[in-house]
Amino acid sequence: MDHAYAQSARLIENKARSFSFAARFLPAQVRRDVYLLYAFCRTVDDIADLPEDGASAHAVRARLDQWRDWLRAGAPYDDDPIKYGLAHVIRERGLPLYPLCELLDGLYDDLQPRHLPDGAALDLYCYRVAGTVGIAMAALLGARDPRALGHARDLGIAMQLTNVLRDVGEDLDRGRIYLPAAEMERRGYRRLDLEHGVVDERFAALMRHYIERARRYYTSGLVGLQFLPRDCRLPIALAAHTYAAILTRIEQAGFDIFAQRVSTGRREKVLMAVRLGLHHAALGWPTRRADASHAVSFIRCGADRAPHGIRFK
Repeated sequence: MDHAYAQSARLIENKARSFSFAARFLPAQVRRDVYLLYAFCRTVDDIADLPEDGASAHAVRARLDQWRDWLRAGAPYDDDPIKYGLAHVIRERGLPLYPLCELLDGLYDDLQPRHLPDGAALDLYCYRVAGTVGIAMAALLGARDPRALGHARDLGIAMQLTNVLRDVGEDLDRGRIYLPAAEMERRGYRRLDLEHGVVDERFAALMRHYIERARRYYTSGLVGLQFLPRDCRLPIALAAHTYAAILTRIEQAGFDIFAQRVSTGRREKVLMAVRLGLHHAALGWPTRRADASHAVSFIRCGADRAPHGIRFK
């Protein structure tokens, strides 16, 4: 288990700096379990996104099949450290297998070039590759109320929608277009425009539409924090706000996500952690009376404003 944990910790620290920063505030045992879940997600995602040089789609699918077969066999203990660690978490923490299998379904869909047809297809994709992770996370964090699962799913979808909007150019290079064809057509923005990196009012309108959609999912995710144990609320709120801040960065960049990859810096993360921590301590937010409009206000203003109109100087 020590070897499995060490390998998973290296993965998250090297490849998920925002989430790694937030996860440091989790209770120690929960953090170890979350790292092992992340290691699984990162490993299978890299199989699909970063295949070995010259690897065919068939070879990539075969590697994903090995993981699926392992899960369908009940996730037995294995010499592979990631499998060994995840098998332990599944047994000790009651981690459900179905979201992990559905995550693989989403990765299988990514093995061929594609352009998602409509918003429903985008929601399904985001659910499969990230909403499922939210559900698994809720189990590891100790959520017992069934209502927690829907909010956890929505937070995962919000984060994946953020990835989609930030990574339009990178995904295009891989032959994947997640901005729905129907929505592009409705705004008169053509695939050729996308391939040439055209940023105009048509593209801005498209981005605004999905930024608002992502913020609605963030709202649901934040309201759902009330169903988590108290010592897990702040880290998840921090992860959500750090990621949601990327949407604001996209707006500030005039929606030109082709010029550079937007992100949040370490200083901003630290400030956000302090402000969220102060607010969490002062008001015990979120309460069971949490109002969605407050969550939206915080998501929109990021590090500059807390819910209920509290402003930090």
